Amino acid sequence: MKSDIKAIGDRLTKVEGRLPNFDVSGDLNTVVLGGYSSGHTNGITVDGRPTGVGRGNPPGFVGVNRDLTFLHEGAFTIVSHNEDPNAIKFHATGVAGNMLGGTLGSTGSFGGGFPGAGVPNGNSSFSGAFGNQSDVFPGSSFNEGSESFYFQDFNVQFNTSIAGLKFNAQVGRVGYKVSPYLFQREDTTPYFANDRWDNGEWNFDGAILGFNFGRAKLDVFGGRASSFVDNQGNLVQPMYTGRDVIGYTPGDPDRPRGHFGGFGDTGLDFQVDQLLGAKLGLPLGSTGALNLAYIWLDSNSVLNTGTSSAPALANGTAVYGGDVKFNFGGIAVSGSYSKSDLRYDGHSVNTHDDSMWTVGASYARDRWGLAGGYKRIDPLFSAPGDWGRIGIWWNPTDLKGFHANAWFDLTKSLRLSASGEWYTGTDTTIFGTTGLSNDDKLNRWVVGLEYKLATSYNLALGYEEVDWDLSNRAGFTGGKPRERWYNVGFGFDLGNRAKLSVLWQISDYDGKGVFGFDPFSGGSNANSTGTRATGGLITTQLSIKF
Repeated sequence: MKSDIKAIGDRLTKVEGRLPNFDVSGDLNTVVLGGYSSGHTNGITVDGRPTGVGRGNPPGFVGVNRDLTFLHEGAFTIVSHNEDPNAIKFHATGVAGNMLGGTLGSTGSFGGGFPGAGVPNGNSSFSGAFGNQSDVFPGSSFNEGSESFYFQDFNVQFNTSIAGLKFNAQVGRVGYKVSPYLFQREDTTPYFANDRWDNGEWNFDGAILGFNFGRAKLDVFGGRASSFVDNQGNLVQPMYTGRDVIGYTPGDPDRPRGHFGGFGDTGLDFQVDQLLGAKLGLPLGSTGALNLAYIWLDSNSVLNTGTSSAPALANGTAVYGGDVKFNFGGIAVSGSYSKSDLRYDGHSVNTHDDSMWTVGASYARDRWGLAGGYKRIDPLFSAPGDWGRIGIWWNPTDLKGFHANAWFDLTKSLRLSASGEWYTGTDTTIFGTTGLSNDDKLNRWVVGLEYKLATSYNLALGYEEVDWDLSNRAGFTGGKPRERWYNVGFGFDLGNRAKLSVLWQISDYDGKGVFGFDPFSGGSNANSTGTRATGGLITTQLSIKF
């Protein structure tokens, strides 16, 4: 028996010696987007894009047969599987497909939702695929992008030491995130699910160094963000920061949409070119944790936030703060605080009205759970984070209020969930302009029902409503605009490595004739009768992993 075991061991050693010291895996995805209009208006998606936009001139309001978009993407990953802790390891993911980029119309601009960028059923706004992995493009119809190729990551990993201090390193194109209010990429593709697009990591060309001091962990990271492009020159993950004006005031001819505020607000003004940061993780007893971070975000562009006679230059931000979590006998409590100070060549330009803070608690049992909290986000807060959306407004600012959610398993295969958010403005005045006030209200409701029909397939029903209340706004003839979406989703597992998903979303946007609440564009159209958007979107995604 010993002789046989030794022989088998020798054979395995020889076989392992012949195998390459890396693994290859990947995924293939196809996405079909079919939009339609209803009642002679375009529908609207939760990222503010019109549906039922026919191709050609004039496109008109059409059904699914004339608003079809076919997208595809494939990726391969090569990973070293050398188990020697002292060995140099590598990780690379190459991606090819037509999900990036798009086409400009005659007078449009990239991301047609900017003020005055044109109407969705015209021929003047951007149309394209998902654009990139960190932006949304309100007002822009769906279309196929050009075929392109890029490396999502491309790095080597190793352990080493300097002057007796041990640390691990990743060098090359790396990915990193800290927390939603400090440094985390948004999931900006609500109609496409993919770990590579949705993992929250910002990818950049640089390095991550990790140091362990007992139970404490220090990460130092930095590099270039704007060098992450595909072979067509499209930025794959453009990062923006830096805000110096009130984003939106009721009465502006364009309401907030996407990452941008009202009329005249260009949103986050700096494209981040270089970054350097540090994150310190500290355990607090056996049930708590504290994370602290400080990140410098620098741009090659310079913004003048002052006047010609009194210039106030800025070319980046310093984002810093932390979050803490504790668990007390099943009750989890948490809190976060973050700031994003404007800077110019290392000196602070503005440190006011640019912070956020939130507190929350949650409790869960086997069949149900509850969570809630309070948050305040100042109008100039501009960390490259991911703190959610309210309807078609992503990463909203100038708000304060409560939020709560609950879930309950009605049976082993049926779950009901619901959430609510209740906000008012912060009533902040900057340069003589007051944004959302204490009298302005903005609420969001989401209800979902998930039913696992069998082991391999499930059904999901959903409803989302966003209610604005600007009726008490002084000096402005306001009203109560409303946004609604109805969802029917179906998922089917085609095996261990393949999944088919189908979503039918019905949209009903009603600006109630309120000035500036045209669903797609501002400017001359803002006070027209075009404050309705009714239609829908049918999406299908087939994902295969290998």
